[in-house]
Amino acid sequence: MVLELQRYMEWRYSESITVRSLAAQVHLTPSYLIRLFKEHTGYTPGQYLLRIRLKAAARYLQESDLPIKAIAEKIGFNSIHYFTRRFKHQYGDSPASWRKKLVI
Repeated sequence: MVLELQRYMEWRYSESITVRSLAAQVHLTPSYLIRLFKEHTGYTPGQYLLRIRLKAAARYLQESDLPIKAIAEKIGFNSIHYFTRRFKHQYGDSPASWRKKLVI
């Protein structure tokens, strides 16, 4: 069941995914799903989805010339500011700085 949800998030990370919607798919309560998911992966569903999205962002920054705002939208972030903050927390640089370092 957890593996099924992981695959679902990996394929649909750009869509709006909530713990409630994931729990409904597998007929569990949101709190039980969070506990079960964390026991199996070490992450909550939200943390896992964020990691998938940030890895996708890094890939887009490296392999495309898309503007950062377009990348943020493409991977499921509604706010470029939130995306930038989360990316910087994960990678230590803003998306723009990280992309520039790849070119050097």
